[in-house]
Amino acid sequence: MATTRQRIKLRRDTAANWTAANPVLPAGEVGYETDTKQAKVGNGSSVWSALEYAPLNRNPVLQSIQLLTTGGNADTAGELAWNEDEQTLDVAKGGGTVLQVGQEMSFLVHNDTANTITEGTGVMYAGTYGASGQLKVAPMIANGSLPGHVFLGVVTETVPAGQDGFVTTFGKVRGINTSAYPTDSILYCDPVNPGGFVTVEPDGPNLKLPVAAVIHSGNNGTIFVRAATGQFIKDCHDVETGDAHDGDVLTWVDAMNRWEHKPPVNGSAPRSITIAGPLAGDSFTLFRTSRDTTLASVTGLVSGGSVTYELRYASDRTTAGTLATISDTVTNTTTGDAATLQNQPILAARWVWIEITAVSGTVGEFNLSVGF
Repeated sequence: MATTRQRIKLRRDTAANWTAANPVLPAGEVGYETDTKQAKVGNGSSVWSALEYAPLNRNPVLQSIQLLTTGGNADTAGELAWNEDEQTLDVAKGGGTVLQVGQEMSFLVHNDTANTITEGTGVMYAGTYGASGQLKVAPMIANGSLPGHVFLGVVTETVPAGQDGFVTTFGKVRGINTSAYPTDSILYCDPVNPGGFVTVEPDGPNLKLPVAAVIHSGNNGTIFVRAATGQFIKDCHDVETGDAHDGDVLTWVDAMNRWEHKPPVNGSAPRSITIAGPLAGDSFTLFRTSRDTTLASVTGLVSGGSVTYELRYASDRTTAGTLATISDTVTNTTTGDAATLQNQPILAARWVWIEITAVSGTVGEFNLSVGF
């Protein structure tokens, strides 16, 4: 039997001619506009101008898209596929990175270091990359020299020096070597090896950042990342440490509605010295400052007669020192006589002493109390 071949051509004309003729197309007949590349399908009753264009070469408006729920893979940038294992949509982002929608958070960064950052490395913020809108990253340093809030996440692909790649802040990072870590273990940023991880919480002042859990241990392992930045006490909103010194303690200050650094209670207690039978020319060391110190009061008591004294300070006890009080004379009193203070504060590492410059009458006992 001979084979008969036939060619089917659509009814066609320019848009202007179609509009001018304004025909009624039979039901199912297609009319094609050769200049606009659009078409209409007749219904047997409506004229050309009343028909809607068929969705050819146009962005369709859809109520839903049904994807195959088995066997799909999103491998090339821009592809979508249903992930049967994770029960969500995969979006291929390029560079071998695939995003599980709703279960992961990742973003593009720039490796501005001189070395390749391998997949699975913990990274930190290292500045911005010009007008690109990208952040620069480097392997995370967790020895306490930097605050924890510089930690960003874990690179989910190997990023050569000077190139871009993705960092995961929440979600799974797959295909990395986790054989050094047991399954179910928690990973902390390694304070010794930048970008690495350890399974034992580091000691302070190293950063204590639990940033991932090991889902599968092995050469082709998987971790779940949850970026944690931690914080120092001084970074808490209701804490003010200012120029804290060694030995200071945190004290609640109700008037400021915050915690502040203060010297310990026994460190701010008054210092007192009692001298029996003082003589002019006597000199007695009271204390040595461990921090910058402002005297609040200097009060003398004398039993019989009067005593004239000065309070001095210096880093070298053998020098004349600086006057902390105006020369004060205390005459027989049981309620105390307050000296006038000057040259405050007294800096750290200064010796503070009393010098008796004159004694009048019979003085049985002289007491000096210094308050802070």
